[in-house]
Amino acid sequence: MKKQVIVLLAGFVLGAGTFVQVLAAETKVCEGKGGVGKSPDFKDDGSTFLRQEMKAKCSNNVYMSADQDTSKAWVAAGSSKGKFYWGGNTDGGSSQKLGTDEIKSGDAPKPGDALDKAKKAGTTT
Repeated sequence: MKKQVIVLLAGFVLGAGTFVQVLAAETKVCEGKGGVGKSPDFKDDGSTFLRQEMKAKCSNNVYMSADQDTSKAWVAAGSSKGKFYWGGNTDGGSSQKLGTDEIKSGDAPKPGDALDKAKKAGTTT
């Protein structure tokens, strides 16, 4: 499960070469059901970080949220099977555990609450 989330996050984060910016607004990409997730907003005119539609492959039990601004995108994810939130960003913040907040098994994670940590992942300030 953790590997699936990391691969999904890495695909989003590393696929940033096809992106650009927007005012920050959380997108609930995956909501615990398998299949294709919801794409964050995208435009090819430079008004959003993403320039193309993102088609994330969601796994059952995985909840993932994404956000973007004018210079980068970031994601956070967690599993309803429990443990920690994982995330990263396109500005050098590779996939990593986002703090010590634990997800109780059986609860629906709220990765939107961890997006701020994902935005700052990899920074030293």
